[in-house]
Amino acid sequence: MKKILITTENYYPKGGGIEQFVRGLAEFLTKNNNDVSIYTSTINSAHKEETRKEGKIIRSPLMNGSLRDPFSVIKNKRKFADFLIKNNFDYIIANNHNSLAWIKAAKIAKLPIVYICHGVGLIDPFKRKFLMPNDEISRGFPTIKKSLIWLWKENLANWKKVFATIIFFTPYANKINIRKYNTQKNYWLYKKSYKTLLSAKGIIGNSKLTASLFKKENNLWGLPLPINSSNKNIHNHYYKDIDKKFLKKYNLTEKKYLLCTSRINRIKGQEYLVKAIKYLKDDNLKIVFVGSSNLFSGSKEDLGKYGQEIKQIVRQNKLEKRVIFTGMLNFEEMRKIYSGALLTVVPSIWLETFGYVTIESMACETPVIVTKNCGSAECVDKETGFIIDRKNEKQIAACVNSEKNFIQMGIKARRKTLDQYDWNVLGSKYYKILREIYDK
Repeated sequence: MKKILITTENYYPKGGGIEQFVRGLAEFLTKNNNDVSIYTSTINSAHKEETRKEGKIIRSPLMNGSLRDPFSVIKNKRKFADFLIKNNFDYIIANNHNSLAWIKAAKIAKLPIVYICHGVGLIDPFKRKFLMPNDEISRGFPTIKKSLIWLWKENLANWKKVFATIIFFTPYANKINIRKYNTQKNYWLYKKSYKTLLSAKGIIGNSKLTASLFKKENNLWGLPLPINSSNKNIHNHYYKDIDKKFLKKYNLTEKKYLLCTSRINRIKGQEYLVKAIKYLKDDNLKIVFVGSSNLFSGSKEDLGKYGQEIKQIVRQNKLEKRVIFTGMLNFEEMRKIYSGALLTVVPSIWLETFGYVTIESMACETPVIVTKNCGSAECVDKETGFIIDRKNEKQIAACVNSEKNFIQMGIKARRKTLDQYDWNVLGSKYYKILREIYDK
């Protein structure tokens, strides 16, 4: 038995893809006779501890704000190290932005730590989700030369470009308080961050694409995030679950709509799915958008600026009866909305490191159309879905209009999920890596 600490910015009841992974990992490790604790931020600012099926949950104000500003919690590294030593942990599994502080704390405590990368936030000095001003996607930490090129292509007046460049390359500029300018856009701040991440004993990227962003000679892996598609006795069980009464609530018919579920944001590319409508052969097919502009919650009215732009496209083309916005749905509803869809579309335009949507849909027997710049495209083949170029509504329509048997594709997609991405299969690979790192 090992005593393991898992860190994450947020945890249930506030939950998204990372929280789903953390809970699944904790359940798997606990099932394999380990003593697991999850260290996360507070719900109402007060320190609180509770015991759940997956392990002990520690909600600490020391973690508050780490998602919004990962550098702000580094000052707590000594307190984190004291906590590790006092509680005799064997190793740490750090997820996402708080990892910077915990890697430093692990060094103080002389404990092994594994960094699991779920996104590009800690290695993106431009804070643009790796989507650059010339529409190029960055494929790793940028060189100074490439940074200069991108800075000069920003849509700014020349004097502002010069000012932005000076600040961007000024060491410790992030400590300067310049009104209305985000001085966290600083090359050296993120360069240091990148080096800190590389110093972790091991790095697991949530896809091969993610792992390729790190120049590390050893102890680097790219693994998709596991999903529960087989065990009804643990959380977030995905399977085919057709509920016609539920579909009727949104005036939907089984297998007569395309589904897009994600935060409503420009980087997610929802507009290209709307634009694909005019190329579809079936005039009765609807499009369903699940989500809001908020990361964790929101109604169908909470669409943000980009969502309103999409609605404008819908109105201009008189598509109000064919495009539906549901807002956020709970887990049970998500399983039903996946199961009823003809296809799920993931039209992201940025470097999306993974995206649970892809294998969630596959587990519910619904094939997927996904852009090639998504890490989850690694889970899709020609028998379970389609991989397309980003910003290409004609390719989306061509997939939908194809003569393929989507029902059979869906059956194969679920079988692939059970065989390759279920916690029973993929969880063992994660556990093997963790034990190898600890034993070295």
